[in-house]
Amino acid sequence: MIDWTISLGNIGTVVAIIFFGSGFYWRSLSDSKIFKEDIVEIKTDLKILNKIVTDIALQNQRLDSQGERLNRLDNRLDELSHGKGFIQG
Repeated sequence: MIDWTISLGNIGTVVAIIFFGSGFYWRSLSDSKIFKEDIVEIKTDLKILNKIVTDIALQNQRLDSQGERLNRLDNRLDELSHGKGFIQG
């Protein structure tokens, strides 16, 4: 059988459930706001990191291109030292 009498303990239990439930609710709201702020910061950091990686890739490409040019110049100097490529009048 169900006891339908209301006692001080029952009221205290209901108040405690409401109090701790609302506390949990407000805590989860504040955590979600902090989480959203962290995600925004991570997105901006990721954009900056993406730009840095792109700049480094371009720099590597330029260095590779300069290396190829230096290799061609070195080959031409080797040919000149062997007497090939001199202009003779």
